[in-house]
Amino acid sequence: MTPALPLHAQVSEDGTTICYHNQSLYEKYLKTLAGQFITVTFQRIKRIRSSRQNRFWRGVYVPMIAQRCGYLTSEHDSVHDELCRLFLGLREDAHPALQIRISSRTLSTAQFSQLIEQTQIWAATTLGLELPDPDPIWRIERADRQRQRSEVH
Repeated sequence: MTPALPLHAQVSEDGTTICYHNQSLYEKYLKTLAGQFITVTFQRIKRIRSSRQNRFWRGVYVPMIAQRCGYLTSEHDSVHDELCRLFLGLREDAHPALQIRISSRTLSTAQFSQLIEQTQIWAATTLGLELPDPDPIWRIERADRQRQRSEVH
């Protein structure tokens, strides 16, 4: 059985054609399926967490929490791991004998923002630690957008 291969493409402006980002790979893969019935699934590309979000997380939140808890700089990866385990949980497909956490690499930018917000609340209530907003204006703009949405509905 040929394994599934995600192929990224863009739908034309008029919505009638697909332009594959790697046309030759698409054609090569299609030849491996010659004469077979297949299932084609379309989904929007998920924007994964940005490097800026990750740098902020690893450069501000993890060190501040590690310091508050008395951990060394060399233990920051362990602090990151436990925060992800705490807020993201374990992978559903994890082996029962060795369960591993969900990776922050798989999060969308919106999901990573939720992780940041959950961590702020947890640090304040559990550790008495006030973590800075990644972008102070972001919280104000978010509150304004939520207020506008509630006025419309």
